[in-house]
Amino acid sequence: MGDELKGKVAVDEKESPWLDRKYSFPFEMTPSPDHLAPFITYLATDAADKISGSVFNVGGNNIGLYSEPVIEKSLVKYGDPWTMEELKQQLPRGLFMGYKSTSDV
Repeated sequence: MGDELKGKVAVDEKESPWLDRKYSFPFEMTPSPDHLAPFITYLATDAADKISGSVFNVGGNNIGLYSEPVIEKSLVKYGDPWTMEELKQQLPRGLFMGYKSTSDV
């Protein structure tokens, strides 16, 4: 970070949409590299060659695997690939009907 940016923030901490105090903890409780490095190193070995696209939580001596998302809706077309015109017509009244973006929250 350049000297001109030190001490400046885009928004005040209280206004940040990314900061939820119920999940915060003191910096001193952040896992040390000694806790993180062995697991990260393991993922780079041949023993973990089938592990891909997963999300983990590593905190201290606890390693958690998040469950995979579930498909809520799908839109299928048989035959040729979708065209842009078909998607413009079908997505709003199918897959995206009732969709709420996380940015709208």
